Amino acid sequence: MKICLLTDTWYPIWGGGQEHILQISKCMIERKNVYIDIFTQNLIDTESKVYAKTENLSSRIRVFRIGKPRTFNNPLSRLPWWIEAVAAFQKLHRKHHYDLLHAHAYTAAIPAKAASLIWQLPLIFTVHGMLNQSHGYSFSAWFERMLFTQIRYNGLITVSQDFLKVPNVNRNIKYIPNGVVQPKINHKKVKFKKTTLLYVGRLEEQKRVDLLLKALPYVRFEIPDVQLICIGNGSKLPYLRRLAKKLNVADKVQFLGTLPNSKLADFYQKSHLLVLPSQAEGFPLVLLEAWSFACPVLTAKVGEVRHLIKHEHNGFLTDLRQADYLARQIVKALRHPRLINIGKQGKRTSEMYTWESAAEKHWRFYQHTIRLWKNKNRS
Repeated sequence: MKICLLTDTWYPIWGGGQEHILQISKCMIERKNVYIDIFTQNLIDTESKVYAKTENLSSRIRVFRIGKPRTFNNPLSRLPWWIEAVAAFQKLHRKHHYDLLHAHAYTAAIPAKAASLIWQLPLIFTVHGMLNQSHGYSFSAWFERMLFTQIRYNGLITVSQDFLKVPNVNRNIKYIPNGVVQPKINHKKVKFKKTTLLYVGRLEEQKRVDLLLKALPYVRFEIPDVQLICIGNGSKLPYLRRLAKKLNVADKVQFLGTLPNSKLADFYQKSHLLVLPSQAEGFPLVLLEAWSFACPVLTAKVGEVRHLIKHEHNGFLTDLRQADYLARQIVKALRHPRLINIGKQGKRTSEMYTWESAAEKHWRFYQHTIRLWKNKNRS
C-alpha cells in the first residue's frame, strides 16, 4: 500500500501531532508492506534556516517540503501551499500511484480533499484536538468546525472520545488513542535541587502558558525555591518573555525552545510536576510522555485527559480559573504526601498505550475504509 500523508506543519515546528505521524509511520512500515510519503509546508525556523525539500526518514518514509520557504506564524501562507500541495501530489501520484490520502492537522484537509476529488482516491482525516470553544463565534471557530464536522471524508480518526459525541456529517469515525515509547529510566538520576515545574508544548494562546506565569508569583510565596521550565516554541514566546519580566519572575523561568526527545527525557525525569493549563486539548501526547518517566502531572479538565486522569490517583485535575486558583492547585499537588506514588501510577497508566497498538488500529481502519470506498464506487 502506498499512502500520502498531508500535514501543514513538520520540523522545525514539532508537537504531538507530528510525533503521532512519525511514530505511527515507523511502526507501520516495520510490520506492513507500506510506503509513506509525507507532504508538508516548507517551513523555516526562527533563524531563517531552510531545510531539505526532500528527506528520507527511512527506505519507506519520505518527507516532501513543498513550496517556497515560509514562516509558520503567517496563516495566509497556507493558501498558496494548498495549491502547491495539490500540484506536487499530481506529479508524484502519476509516478507512484497512491492508494490512500490521509490528512492531519486541520488545514491539510483542504488540499487533501481537492486531491481526493480530482484523482478519485479515498481520504481519511485525523482530528488531533477537540473543537476549541474558546474561539467563540470567530472565523477560526467556524473554519475549525467546518473542517471537523461538515466536510465529508471517507473516514475520520479521532484521538478524543468526546469527539464521537459531536454532530457530524461523517459516519465512518474511529477513536484511536495516542501511544508512547516506554523509555529506559536511569534510576540514579535525582530531581532538580529547586522545586521544578515543567511545561512542554507549543507556546500558543490556547495553551494558556500566560496563566501559568501569572500563577508563579503566588506559588513562589508558598515555595520560594520554585522554578518553571518551558520547553517548546510558538508565536507567544516574545509576549511570554515580556510577561515574565513584568511579573518579576524572569529569574524563575527558563524558555528552552524545542528539544529532541533524548534531551527532553532528562527534564521529564528530574522535574517535580508537569503542568498543562490548556483551555483546549485532544489527547495531549506530552501527558503520556511525562507519565512514562513517572513524572506527576497537573492538567486542566479538557479533552481526553478527563478520561485518562483519576484525580489524586494517577494525576491531578484542575478547573481553569484565575491565576491564584491555579497556584493553589499547584502548591497542593507539590505538597501531596503521595506525589511520588501518583507519578508511578501515571507510569502504569502510560503502559496501556503503545504506538504498536495504535499503528495496528490505523492499518485495520485503512483497509476497512478502502473496502467501503470501493464498494461505494461499484454501486
